[in-house]
Amino acid sequence: MDLLDVETELRSHLATRPTPRAPGDLAARTRLRHRQQRRQQAAVAGVGLAVALVFGSVPVVRGLLPDTGTTQDVAAPSRGVSTRSLYDLPPRGALAGNDAWLQAVAALPWQAGEFDPDTPPPTDSHRVAWAGDEAGLRIAFVLGQADGRLSGTWFTGPAGAQPGEMTQATGVQRLVRNQPLAFVDVPDGGSPGVLVVVGLPGDTVEYVAATTVTAAGEEQVDRRQLPGEDGVAAGAISDPRASARSLQVVVQRNGQELGMSYTLTDRAEAAARAPIEGIADPRAVGSRVSGDTVQNLLQLPLSAYGPGLEGASTVLLAAGPTTDGRGEMVLAGITFRSGATTLVVGATQQQADGSTTSSSSTDDPQPAGTPLTEQVLAVPLDGDVAVSGPPDAVEAQVLDADGSLLTALPLVAGSGVGTAGDGPAAAVVRFLAADGTVLAEVPVSELGR
Repeated sequence: MDLLDVETELRSHLATRPTPRAPGDLAARTRLRHRQQRRQQAAVAGVGLAVALVFGSVPVVRGLLPDTGTTQDVAAPSRGVSTRSLYDLPPRGALAGNDAWLQAVAALPWQAGEFDPDTPPPTDSHRVAWAGDEAGLRIAFVLGQADGRLSGTWFTGPAGAQPGEMTQATGVQRLVRNQPLAFVDVPDGGSPGVLVVVGLPGDTVEYVAATTVTAAGEEQVDRRQLPGEDGVAAGAISDPRASARSLQVVVQRNGQELGMSYTLTDRAEAAARAPIEGIADPRAVGSRVSGDTVQNLLQLPLSAYGPGLEGASTVLLAAGPTTDGRGEMVLAGITFRSGATTLVVGATQQQADGSTTSSSSTDDPQPAGTPLTEQVLAVPLDGDVAVSGPPDAVEAQVLDADGSLLTALPLVAGSGVGTAGDGPAAAVVRFLAADGTVLAEVPVSELGR
């Protein structure tokens, strides 16, 4: 029995159990979830595998089952938890009554991608679950099944396309039978992105369009209703490049929030991977690390804030190889349009088996005030430390809580990175001028704490 089969059985079991009500402090919880996601340090072994997991149409199971709430959140057992299958529903969408078109699209062959979990189900099991025109595209969601396992894929074409003009836009995706599905595409020609969510009748859909930050450092989540009917919602989304990375969709079903699988077309994937431009490097430290290290790090705030980064500026504060020679470390800062700021730090390391691991963390936004390049900072991550201080500092002494020297880091224009060692934890960093004068001293402070 595979993971999705187990989950289907769990759903049926949970249908008779108490169901959490949607909390009254939903907006506050959404903001908290953003902060928790940004603080999390994610280790990813193998960059190629990581990309496959993010963009390979792998079902996102986390969040599907109801969270275990407090006794205040638990309602009486719900009779509305649906065990219906998307496969058993009639076609929906503007083309639901066009039988000839639906049959022709259902007969189109499927091609499985390299990372798809199964071979495509037989063509005679295919049926169109939804089809319609959105944002200049004709889109169809097609389901099929084999050996009791449900799979699906998406087809796209120009608005008004005939069946022969429809092409497969995603891989073959294994599905939970009553799980809502989210589809994202970014049409060519600079058009807005499009989001389609297919669920069960009665489902409603909201998405986070952006998270902005006020001058006081307060996050404001712009959560919007996606228009739809009969359990399907669709519409254009602004800033598709950021949205492809940061999109958060919530389906409400009988008072519960459900997770879903996200499927991006190749075009949406390419938009999400587009390099982040306009990165300031006043200390000329960016050349000390690979461009991929910088770009991968800056995906973290992009995922958290999405279009909320419009008008923001990004600056590299410290970057370089770690002193053990096994990796690279970057400290960057973002100044939002409001003047509030946040920091993000990341590191990569080569492992003995040849794989690469990466970790990153970001801070809560801070109120507008001292420019990032004028702040004195010492940020640790996984035994390494990045420092940024007075531009005339040439050395940073890393001290433990007793004031003992752990290591000394050479600085470039007042910034540098290095390995703090395997002994006592770094507690303080002291910045020294060329003549040994102490220019500044700052506690080592992990982001998000």
